[in-house]
Amino acid sequence: MSSPKPFLKSALLPVLAFIVMAGAYAAVFYIFKAQSLKDFADVISKVPSIRLFGSGTVGTVMAYFPTYGALAGLVFGLLNLILAYILLGLFAIVRLTKLAFGVTLSLLLSLVPFAFLGWGLVYSSNTNTALAAGIVYFVGRPLWYASLITLGFAFVLFLLSFKYGQPKSQA
Repeated sequence: MSSPKPFLKSALLPVLAFIVMAGAYAAVFYIFKAQSLKDFADVISKVPSIRLFGSGTVGTVMAYFPTYGALAGLVFGLLNLILAYILLGLFAIVRLTKLAFGVTLSLLLSLVPFAFLGWGLVYSSNTNTALAAGIVYFVGRPLWYASLITLGFAFVLFLLSFKYGQPKSQA
């Protein structure tokens, strides 16, 4: 009889990361919602092209992003879940999942693109249009912080996998 598989080598870890990512995104979205509304209004008032030509887009962004923006966390979490399972499958093919840290490493690697996307949206995107400003403030900022939170969670699991990722020995 074989020993039970440790939880840190379980294929359910990406599902747990999905829950953490979606929850963290929604929490960050609502925590920064007032600040995002203020920052968006500041950009709108400062960029002449938006004031002169983008008033219709401003209304659309203000109607949808603050109301439904938190649901983007589910989308990013689902995309992360898909990427995590693809990486987990590749790791299984080359037998990296046999290592104590294999599953948690695939989880960490699946989160990196979302952290880079969030960072890129927040720190290097132009806000020359109302839609771009809405994406930066209502999608990019929550994605950046939620990715960091989920990466931190995955990193802790990665470190724990060195100690608890081995099967328990039979007595």
